[in-house]
Amino acid sequence: MFAQAGCIACHGVEGRGGHPNNNVPGGRIPALRDVLATYTEKELQSKIRRGVRPEKLDPSGAQPLVFMPAWGEVLSENEIVQIARYLLSLAARDSPMEW
Repeated sequence: MFAQAGCIACHGVEGRGGHPNNNVPGGRIPALRDVLATYTEKELQSKIRRGVRPEKLDPSGAQPLVFMPAWGEVLSENEIVQIARYLLSLAARDSPMEW
């Protein structure tokens, strides 16, 4: 679903990193794998549903050209849940194993 919805186009394979974006911290669309641990499943669903306008690096500068649209207008609730769970599975793969 991540690939079918087009998330992969901006966030890269398995959320590893994205394309350049102007006037944003780091100069790129964020790598999802780096931020997933900071969100609950419900928070991720909400972000996917309502979209995200990136924070401007320079508040007086141009608007970033790329933003995440409100997928709640395009995807079903089940598809949003699937994407959020997939993203959380990526974070789980990156977590150190506890012995």
